[in-house]
Amino acid sequence: MRDNVLKRMEQEVTDYREYLVSEKLTAEQIMEEAYQLVVKQGLYYVFANHNYGKLSPEEWSWLNQQEHIVDYLYSLWMGNGMDLAEEFAEIIYSEINLDMEVHTNE
Repeated sequence: MRDNVLKRMEQEVTDYREYLVSEKLTAEQIMEEAYQLVVKQGLYYVFANHNYGKLSPEEWSWLNQQEHIVDYLYSLWMGNGMDLAEEFAEIIYSEINLDMEVHTNE
């Protein structure tokens, strides 16, 4: 089931990317859609590389039942109401300090 879901997700992301470059949209429309593409690609990456061990067979089956898996996951992501700014800020802070340490010790 997992492989089927991942194949479908990959194809959905590819189809969406092709839609964006199909010359049917204006540059402004493409810019408005860019965040959605990045999130959808990220969702596929997470499920393909990190999340497979956490989902039960029933959860994989549930995902497989969705008409458009990536759209479904995107809507869950956008509707969750969580603000990740604090986590993002902490990661960036840590990376700045690490980079400063590496370059200061050169």
